Amino acid sequence: MVFAIVSLLARPSISQVLYPESEYLDYYRILEIKNPDQERRLNIFPSILIPYGVDSLGWDAWGNNTSAHARLVPVRWAHHYNSSYARSYNDGALWRGKGYTTSIQGGVQGKIGKLEFTLAPIVYFSQNADFELAEPRDENNPYNYQFRNKRIDYVQRYGDASFAAFNPGQSEVRAVFKKATIGVSTQNIVFGPAQFNPLILSNNASGIPHIDIGTYKPIKTRIGWIEGKVYYGMLKKSDYFDGSDEWNYRYWSALSVGYSPGFLPELTIGFNRAFYEKSTDFSPIDLLVFINKFDDTDGDPRINDEFDQMGSITMRWLFPEVGFEAYAEYGKNDFGGKIWGTAPEHARAYTLGISKYIDLTPSSILKLTYEHTSLDKAKNSIYRPYNSWYSHGIVKSGYTIDGQIIGGGIGTGSVSDVVDAQYFSPKGRLMFRIQRIRFDDDYFFEEIQDELNHDHEWTLESAYSQFWGSYLVGFGAGLHFRQNQYFIKENDKTNLSLSLSITRAFGN
Repeated sequence: MVFAIVSLLARPSISQVLYPESEYLDYYRILEIKNPDQERRLNIFPSILIPYGVDSLGWDAWGNNTSAHARLVPVRWAHHYNSSYARSYNDGALWRGKGYTTSIQGGVQGKIGKLEFTLAPIVYFSQNADFELAEPRDENNPYNYQFRNKRIDYVQRYGDASFAAFNPGQSEVRAVFKKATIGVSTQNIVFGPAQFNPLILSNNASGIPHIDIGTYKPIKTRIGWIEGKVYYGMLKKSDYFDGSDEWNYRYWSALSVGYSPGFLPELTIGFNRAFYEKSTDFSPIDLLVFINKFDDTDGDPRINDEFDQMGSITMRWLFPEVGFEAYAEYGKNDFGGKIWGTAPEHARAYTLGISKYIDLTPSSILKLTYEHTSLDKAKNSIYRPYNSWYSHGIVKSGYTIDGQIIGGGIGTGSVSDVVDAQYFSPKGRLMFRIQRIRFDDDYFFEEIQDELNHDHEWTLESAYSQFWGSYLVGFGAGLHFRQNQYFIKENDKTNLSLSLSITRAFGN
C-alpha cells in the first residue's frame, strides 16, 4: 500500500542506486572511461548517484538495463555460503558468516519539487555457524578482535546463534538547490578512486547515518571541475565490544573535495579527512574540527587524543583514448605528523592501482585491474610509535560501525594485492580474481616476529552474471586458503564460498 501511494506521488527519479558488491559498480566505472564527454564523478563515489542520460551515451553495452528513470529501484536477492569461516568484504551492511546468508534489498525512489528521496533498505538472515575463533585475551569479548587490546570494535562473529537484521541501506532524503544540496542519508559512500580498499570510506560496512552539505554534482568553473561535501554522522558500537554504555555512539565528521583542472580534465586530485570521538565529548566547535591543522599536536603527542583523525590525498588519471587509468591514495593517521616533511612515511597508509580497458568488440570490453594496499606501520614506528590504522588508545572502539571497519576491509595493519579481470558484454559479466591478504602485520612484527607464522590468505574466485530479460542473474564461487590463522603455525583452513544473486531491473 505504501509503495503504491509513493509511486503515485513520485515523479520519475533522476538517480541510480548501486548496491555494494553489485555488478553495476564496475559497469559504471566503465561508462565513465568509455564516455569521456559526459560528466563524471571526481573524488566522491556515492551509491545513489546522478547517472548519465541513456540517450546521450556513445557506449552503453547494457543499454536500457541502466535506466535512471525508474520509480522502483532494482530489487536484489542474494545468497551466500562460507564453508569454514566468516568472510565478508565490501558488501555494505550485509554480514556473511560461516554457513548460509541471504539478503534482499530494494525499494522506491522519486522527486517532489526540490526534494529527492530514495528508500532502499536491506534485510538479511545469517546462519552465523560456529567456527574457530582466536583465543580470548585481555578480558576481551570472545567474539571481538583479539589482537588490539580493546582498541577496536571489530567483530569476528556476531554471537553464537543465527540472526536476522534490518538496515536502512541505500536510503536518503535530499533537497537540491541548483548546484548545491543538503541531505539526510544512510547510503554507502566511497572516498577516492580505490576499487577494493579505499582508506577513509568504503563499502565494507553499512553506510554511516549522516547529514551532508555540499555540491549536488561536480561544478564546472573557469579553472576546472570542483566537487566537495562536509558530513556529520554517528557511529554505533556493536554488542560484542564491551558491556559498558560509554562507547555506544561516536560523533563522526568528514570532508571530501575533488578537483579536475580545465587544462587536464582526465586528472582528478582529491583530499579527504575524517574525525571521530566519543559522542558525549561533542561540543559545537567540533562541527568545524576538520579545519584544524593536520599536525595539531605542538610537539606533544598527547594533545588531541580525545578524538582520532585520518586524512588522505587521492589521484586518478584517465587515458580514455588508450583505455587506461592509474590511481593512488596516500593517507596519514592519528595526527601523525605533517603530510610531507622529514618522515612522510610516519603513520602512513597507501593504495596504488591501475586498470586497463580493452575493446574486444564494439559492444564488449575487458577490464584488467591490479591494486596494492598497505595498512601496516612503517619502519620508523619503532622509535616514533603511533596507533595502527582504525584503532585508537583513547577512542577505544575505533573507526568502525556496528563492529565492521569503515575503511579498508582487509583490516588494521594488513597488506593486500588484488589482480582482477572482468569481461562485460550486452549479455552480462564474467569475472576472475586473485587476492593475497597478509593480516595485521603490526601485531605480527610487535609480538610474533617469526617469518613462518604470518597469518595470510590466498583467494581464487570467479563469477558470471547474465541478463534474462529484465533480470540479471549472477553465480560466484571462490576458494580461500588461510594459513597460520590467528598467527598459529600450521593452523590452516580452506574455505569454499558460493553465491547466487538475482537483480530485477526496472525500465522506463
